[in-house]
Amino acid sequence: MRFLQPKHPQIGPAGDGPRIVLAAQSGMGKSSAAAVLFKAYLPIVERAYIISSTLHLDPAYQEPMRLLKEKYKQEGVDVDDPEEQPFHEDLSNLKVIMAGMVKRTREAQEQGDSVAPLTYLWVDDLMTGSGTA
Repeated sequence: MRFLQPKHPQIGPAGDGPRIVLAAQSGMGKSSAAAVLFKAYLPIVERAYIISSTLHLDPAYQEPMRLLKEKYKQEGVDVDDPEEQPFHEDLSNLKVIMAGMVKRTREAQEQGDSVAPLTYLWVDDLMTGSGTA
């Protein structure tokens, strides 16, 4: 089954969504800019994941983490399930995250959904040396 194009204007007419790279020196606001994008997309995605070695150090993540916890609580998502755990300090769980994305897409197809479930993957600060990049 082929899904229809997403119904959300943020995704764009091609339906493949944005792929954004923010590159600048340390302290130039990349994480803060990414947080603004995250807030705009969070209401329309099924799942979101934040992967950063500075997740618990950089204050730019506090609000996005709070919003994501709130969203998952409202939607009854079990964050203790390793597949649903939204916060990671390195890429070691990327296979689990990807497996969950595939599972949700298959479930959507089986249920006859007309649009694919959307996942937001925010990968940041992995070159700081404190995580397994």
